[in-house]
Amino acid sequence: MKKKNNKKRKITGYKIVGMLFMICSIILLGIVLLSNVLPIKYLSIFIGVLFLINIIINFFLFKRKIKKKPRRFFTVIALLLSVLFLAASFYIYKTLGFLDDMSIEYKEYTYNVLVKADSAYKDIADIADKNLGYYNDNSDATKKALSTLAKKVKTVNDSYGNLESLATGLLDKKSDAILLENSQKAKLEKSGNDSIKGFADKTRVIYTFKIKMLIKSDGLNVTKDVFNIYISGMDQYGKVVETSRSDVNMVITVNPKTKQILLTNIPRDYYVQLHDTDGYKDKLTHAGIYGLDTSVATIEDLLGIKINYYFKVNFSSLVNIVDALGGVDVYSEYDFQSWNGYNFTKGYNHVSGKEALSFVRERKTFNAGDNQRGKNQQAMIEAIFRKCTKPSIIIKYNSLLNSLEDSMITDMPMRNIIKLAKMQLRDSSKWTITSNSLTGTGSMDYTYTYPYQSLYVTVPDEESIKLSKEMIEKVVNGEILESSYGGDSSNVHGVTKSAVYRAPSSATSTTTIKKKTTTTKKVVTKKKEKAVKDQTTEQPVEDTQPETQPVDTPPAPTDDPTIDPDGGNPSGSVSTGDSNQTDTNNPET
Repeated sequence: MKKKNNKKRKITGYKIVGMLFMICSIILLGIVLLSNVLPIKYLSIFIGVLFLINIIINFFLFKRKIKKKPRRFFTVIALLLSVLFLAASFYIYKTLGFLDDMSIEYKEYTYNVLVKADSAYKDIADIADKNLGYYNDNSDATKKALSTLAKKVKTVNDSYGNLESLATGLLDKKSDAILLENSQKAKLEKSGNDSIKGFADKTRVIYTFKIKMLIKSDGLNVTKDVFNIYISGMDQYGKVVETSRSDVNMVITVNPKTKQILLTNIPRDYYVQLHDTDGYKDKLTHAGIYGLDTSVATIEDLLGIKINYYFKVNFSSLVNIVDALGGVDVYSEYDFQSWNGYNFTKGYNHVSGKEALSFVRERKTFNAGDNQRGKNQQAMIEAIFRKCTKPSIIIKYNSLLNSLEDSMITDMPMRNIIKLAKMQLRDSSKWTITSNSLTGTGSMDYTYTYPYQSLYVTVPDEESIKLSKEMIEKVVNGEILESSYGGDSSNVHGVTKSAVYRAPSSATSTTTIKKKTTTTKKVVTKKKEKAVKDQTTEQPVEDTQPETQPVDTPPAPTDDPTIDPDGGNPSGSVSTGDSNQTDTNNPET
């Protein structure tokens, strides 16, 4: 009788393991279906294999007349697979959660009600039935802000066609108060317009509130329609913030049907009219001070395109991503030594995160200066993309996602990221990646953000802009462009480290401004001058990260007109887009 009871308990134990295994299988299947990442072909195979494994294991665990050894063997297998299935379920769930957190579904705006500094109005209630001016940009955010404010106080609303006239309306007492979003307020405080100079000192805020706007679906099918992504790079470590200078500005045009990607680099110092501003033009990098929306709109104005999504990254993003991928193989057009002593070889170089950052930040070594730095940044994006589209990436997803925590933000919806991943898993296609850069002529000029002193700027070459528009149009029309990345990818060089040697004249030499007549294309042509400068001096440079200006707020004015408060070229070394842009304040920015 005792033996019978023991036997029943053993059989019951096997059944419990079998039921546990079935539950873990159902959880995994549910998570996989919820993720919607696997194409139908792979999903069918996955379900079939999972079903077959369950039949085999449960046959040995539930059938009575089975020998002890096979039953025990499959019990161990069931327990191991249960743990594995739970781990895989958690892994996928975490992936979905991260993508959801990284993607911004709502956009938050902060609005302010301003009055004149000497006004008697102290509180929002004081402007009841008074004239409230606002900038009529026809945006849903402005409409929601007005309706939200109307619940707090009733006002007589006056619309203005631009920000400067809105500010003038308040200062001239045509409006008793005005409504400004944070980025609009920042623009007016930096304006060089004489009629509103000192706007910050002449006004004060009596009420502040926030609104949230759901980011509307643009109806884009990312697996069929061409789309543009804006890459904004911050020159700092740590957590990514939305409002900061943008030192890397790149547009990625993607045609998913033809598997063509075009990388269009725009120099940080490009002298452009910031969106919704009058008066002085400004460096493109300064657009980020007024928010990502201003950067996006300014580039849309420049290239005549619609930017569908943005990704914002920083130094930490690059270092962490490359290390999580186990390093990447990046193509270098030249042999060169970076500012902190890393030696790169012409051809493909296997780089770690720290080496990758050094590769994309170097510019003084090259006669093409910032232009070549832009090309190297494009090459790094190509290297990361190539690594991420390999089937082996699936085992690195967890470390890759962990590396991106707090160091990347995007407004691309999670469903679109999943669609692209699903498409790549289904097709395993090879993409053609082409690089192009806008160019211009170095100069000194006043800017919208710093109207009190002339700074180094790059005056756009209109032919360069025209060429870029044409290349984007070709991608939209389904044309395949020549790849910018060739060479023997099987012959990969290692990066070595040595002392840094700088030519004594590299930090002080003056280059004459000259008219640029050609545009930079993806094909490297022969030049009379050397592509890489001679790197000889007596003084080695210490291997430390150079200090940079904080990027969340603009730097304070300086009395020295030869110093660019933004870290651009000082007036002592003005250069063309194809020559080295020397910066005595920062050894590599």
